[in-house]
Amino acid sequence: MIRTGIFTIIVLGLLSCQKNNDNKRNEYNTKITNNSTEIIGAEFVITDSLDVNIIGKDVQLIDFSDNKRLYLVSSFYRNDTLFLIDSLGKLVRKFKVTGEEPDKIGMLCANVAFFNDSLIFTSGSRGYNIYDTDFKLIDKANSPNKEPLLDNRKVRFYKNHAISFDRLNISYNQLFAYKNDTKKIAANTKLLSDWDLKLKKHSFVINHPANSKWITDNFCYSSLKKFFDMDMEGNLYVLIDPDFKIYRFNIENNFELEEEIVINLENYKRSFSIEIESMDKNFPKEQIVNSHIKNFYYADSLFYIIYDTAVEESEYDRTTTDVDALKLYEGKRNYLTIYNRNGQKLINDFLLPANIDNISFVKSKNQIYFKSNNYFEDLFASRFYIGSINNKD
Repeated sequence: MIRTGIFTIIVLGLLSCQKNNDNKRNEYNTKITNNSTEIIGAEFVITDSLDVNIIGKDVQLIDFSDNKRLYLVSSFYRNDTLFLIDSLGKLVRKFKVTGEEPDKIGMLCANVAFFNDSLIFTSGSRGYNIYDTDFKLIDKANSPNKEPLLDNRKVRFYKNHAISFDRLNISYNQLFAYKNDTKKIAANTKLLSDWDLKLKKHSFVINHPANSKWITDNFCYSSLKKFFDMDMEGNLYVLIDPDFKIYRFNIENNFELEEEIVINLENYKRSFSIEIESMDKNFPKEQIVNSHIKNFYYADSLFYIIYDTAVEESEYDRTTTDVDALKLYEGKRNYLTIYNRNGQKLINDFLLPANIDNISFVKSKNQIYFKSNNYFEDLFASRFYIGSINNKD
């Protein structure tokens, strides 16, 4: 159910006098764009909400078709089924995508998105399938790899490319051998999966940049994530926590790294770092005490980044049970920051309301979908908030 007039958040950015040189290049001859201290001004408003009560509180809102006026939905605990709902949150259609039948994706479904306004792309343990909105199979391809990741739903399309994080080109034996050695894993993996939809061939693309902390540091970053998005000009943007840079790769130029856009997350804190050798013992503390980037999107020439607050080490050290530590984790709040394509901030990082947990997806600057925090919503349904960005004159 759509509910209007829920609440409004307005955050204004003030113009900074400082402007940095954005034409520098690093030792790898990559352009460095650093305008991160310049705030040009905008306002952010929460305007609407959507309640989805088809399968309880653990719903993932994946994408929206403007033409069909349908939302694509899945569930954390029903990963095998996709749902289509209307703009009122009511179920229109559902389909079990996993299985070994000819129209199924295999035993695991990894990534899902609207390929266009009328077709749905899914990738999984057997390859990829493309369905229409009646879930009739339109096209498919088999996969050479059987290791889909289950915690990322994003797929982006450019010409004949379908880019995602759904494959890990490293064997389980290698993972076991490396244990938690971030540097070795990073050095031996590509970041992204690329399906050629014309040739129906699959490959891995993009290495960690040589100056990424995943390569240069001796700390374990296994709890941190990597994010990506694309534009319609063939630019692929990768954000690696905790590098504080948006890396721009050019798909047309064989996925070459062409630019590093420096970002400044004002309230991001990492007070507790783990040496690789002691990772097993300290992992829970690292997750709770430090900030983490939670999501990254690009739409309407704007970058949207959401990250969580840190917890004082002394507060964590006073906990005596796992339940106490979990309460600290559940109480962490989220900040949103927004940059334009030139690396300029539109708004100061601001603290989202406690009942907003993460970005679900971004269609445009007027359609930013947020997942609510179940711990702060007294609902059986899943609630999503819709936000908008308005530039200031």
